[in-house]
Amino acid sequence: MSRHHQAARRTNRPLLTYIGSAGVMAAAPAVAIFLAPSATAEPQSSCSAPLLMTGCAPAASGPIPGLGARGSADPFASLLNSPLMDIAGTVPVLNVFIGNGMDGTALHPNGFNGGMFIGSGGDGWNSTTPGVAGGDGGNGRLFGSGGKGGSGYSDIRTSGDATGTNGGKGGNGGVLRGSGGAGGDGGDAVTYGATATAGHGGSGGFTTNGSGGDGGDGGYAWGGSLATTDPDTGLTTVQAGTAVGGNGGVGRGSGPTFPNASTGDGGDGGDGGYAIAYGGDATGGKGGGGGNATSTGDGGQGGHGGYAIAVDELSVTGITTRTFPGVPGPVTVTTGEVIGGDAVGGTGGPGGASFEGTGGDGGQGGSATAAAGSATGGNGGSGGNNWEGNINGHGGDGGNGGGASATPGGQYTIVSTPTGTEISSTLTPTAGEGDATGGRGGAAGNAGHAGGGFGSGDGGDGGNGGNAVSDYKNATGGNGGPGGHGSLGGTGAGQPQDDANGGDGGDGGDAQVRNTSDFDSTVTGSAEGGNGGKGGAPGSQGASGSGGEGGTATGGVTNDAGIDG
Repeated sequence: MSRHHQAARRTNRPLLTYIGSAGVMAAAPAVAIFLAPSATAEPQSSCSAPLLMTGCAPAASGPIPGLGARGSADPFASLLNSPLMDIAGTVPVLNVFIGNGMDGTALHPNGFNGGMFIGSGGDGWNSTTPGVAGGDGGNGRLFGSGGKGGSGYSDIRTSGDATGTNGGKGGNGGVLRGSGGAGGDGGDAVTYGATATAGHGGSGGFTTNGSGGDGGDGGYAWGGSLATTDPDTGLTTVQAGTAVGGNGGVGRGSGPTFPNASTGDGGDGGDGGYAIAYGGDATGGKGGGGGNATSTGDGGQGGHGGYAIAVDELSVTGITTRTFPGVPGPVTVTTGEVIGGDAVGGTGGPGGASFEGTGGDGGQGGSATAAAGSATGGNGGSGGNNWEGNINGHGGDGGNGGGASATPGGQYTIVSTPTGTEISSTLTPTAGEGDATGGRGGAAGNAGHAGGGFGSGDGGDGGNGGNAVSDYKNATGGNGGPGGHGSLGGTGAGQPQDDANGGDGGDGGDAQVRNTSDFDSTVTGSAEGGNGGKGGAPGSQGASGSGGEGGTATGGVTNDAGIDG
């Protein structure tokens, strides 16, 4: 389950009652008036004197709101969200100390940093220039979140290689408070009869006291084909396209050290971009890894791998007429090739680890479909570990492997009547094409990985292996991922205790060989189901996880079901 935990650059927080200094206010009196507290009388319950950077002092002892427990109200978002902070960021001298950084432009692609005291970084510029990446987000200084990275340039054309550029990096959060900015998305790529390569997503921004920035998504890639038919002979040639999706950006951690006092979550990894190719290879982008949480926050989720589709095309190499047994008059015999490439789904990104919280889940592997080639599903990402056993801290689940479906290409023959009615069609498959392999399920994260914890926390569940379906050729289901072990730590004095169960292993993927192609051919392949993942061992207390079930196997010359974990 994805957590949209990252604080936005402009979110809801109570307005500061005072900011800046007399010297700064003197430099820009108009803005000082805008930023000053309201002239209306304060209610009797409010504090009599404003406090720098904190608002009113709390009535009772304890942490300042927003600087204490995770999930408490952050007292700065309303100010950072205010248009007045944007205005302050445009005023010379004042913006050195106070104000949100301006967004990047073509002349200055990176977003400007926030004010020294308070202010979020500006967003990076979204590239509109070929070959130029998106701008990086600006940084927060003391109080303020990082700006979002700009999107990469999308290269959309009708011929020739197309290359999208990378998204910009997210800006870093402020030292005392602020989340990292999200990375920018990679640029898309579209072309025909050539190679389309999409840009990668930018990495998220770091932070010391807040949540890490999410990685940007990889761009998508579309490689169309160019078919040319001779008007005199009717013969057709195909110029294939290939496609490579962009990788997702890495989510960043919530603190530079491990452990760290920050209670924020790690940033989520960006998703890999999908890839669709006509006549050529298609490769989905990899998911980005989730960021670590260095205290009680949760590790970031791994990004999902991009799917890949390799579409088949038909060339025509010969057209003849001849007689055919049982058919009056001449028939047309068309010969040619079913052209296609391999499809490879993107790997899911690993989940981020957490020191005391729950590790992030691994991303799902991308699916793969090849209509005239082989297909390999992407592997699921591993779940993040929980490093110190905790009643609220568990290992992350592994991501599922991507499914795979494949049909081989080869030489075809179609016999039809002069009116176009098909009499028969046959295919001689190309050797080495048409195998389908499901992706492996990701390994689960462990609880209490480092030992010496509180004796609580379950291991995560392993991901399921991807299913595999092939016409004629071999089909192999992916293996399930192993479950994580329960917390291995000892009993902490005064700490609440709970079971420390091992996680369940993932199920193996099913495998099927069939004959559903438009062309008649003979099944020659075998089916092999994926093995189930082993259940995780219990920790200092609790039960072992269950092993995953082995995948089924049907339709092949030989059929071997997977072994239970």
